[in-house]
Amino acid sequence: MNFAPALRGKIVQVKSVIGGCSMPEGLPDGAHVKLVDFRHGMFEVEFEGVLHKLEPSCVQEITAGI
Repeated sequence: MNFAPALRGKIVQVKSVIGGCSMPEGLPDGAHVKLVDFRHGMFEVEFEGVLHKLEPSCVQEITAGI
C-alpha cells in the first residue's frame, strides 16, 4: 500500500469534474466508495465489490454526519 494506512477503508464520495476526470463505467457520479489504495497518481476505490481507478480530483472527503 502506498498511502497512509489510516486512509485505507475510509468512505469517500466521488464526483466528475467538468473539464477533468469522469466516472468509469459502473461507478455512478456521487457514489460513496471505499478507499483501497493510491498508486501511480490514481486512487483505487471499491464500489459494490468492484475496483475502479480514479484521478485524485474526483475523490472528495465525506463530511461528518453523512
